[in-house]
Amino acid sequence: MNAAQRRRKLKLVRVTAENGLFAILKRQWDQELSDGDAPVEYYEPMMAHAERISNEHPPDTRYGIFVLVENDDKGQILSCHGMVHINHAWPKSKDATLRLVWNLISPRYQYLQDLTEDLARIMTGFITESLVLCGTDMPSRELKVYLGNAIDREYAIVAASFLESTDSAISFSVRGSWLHIKMEGRDD
Repeated sequence: MNAAQRRRKLKLVRVTAENGLFAILKRQWDQELSDGDAPVEYYEPMMAHAERISNEHPPDTRYGIFVLVENDDKGQILSCHGMVHINHAWPKSKDATLRLVWNLISPRYQYLQDLTEDLARIMTGFITESLVLCGTDMPSRELKVYLGNAIDREYAIVAASFLESTDSAISFSVRGSWLHIKMEGRDD
């Protein structure tokens, strides 16, 4: 990752039939898959599922596919780093909850030797941008992130620890395969 990439903020954007974001992501990721040895058998079912949800019209405001994108100075999408399925207030709980149910990162990361900086940036982007959703489009007091593997767990805990140390209203815990991030003082 170069210095310019480190300065660009990653943004979580909802994929809809209207915005064409899934077609951009698919074009980029299909090219990356053709350039290397990423596990196509893993990507294909996840991409098919994401595409089906992305094409729902009208989109359900309680859930959706979101892509972590990097834009240039003019707002053009340069790169799609990851995709995440998010749902809101499911299952019913006493407080509104935003859940990151599963995520998938760009196939290009399958080929890199040292992923430390890239994975930290992606997981931090997923979490911080989801916290923005908690305060805007999907009001929630709690964010839950599914930790599908040891790498997700490691980077999510680092990101949550950083957030907790910089904002006294945020606390986190890990319960089973879920990272729980609570925001005190937030109204639904």
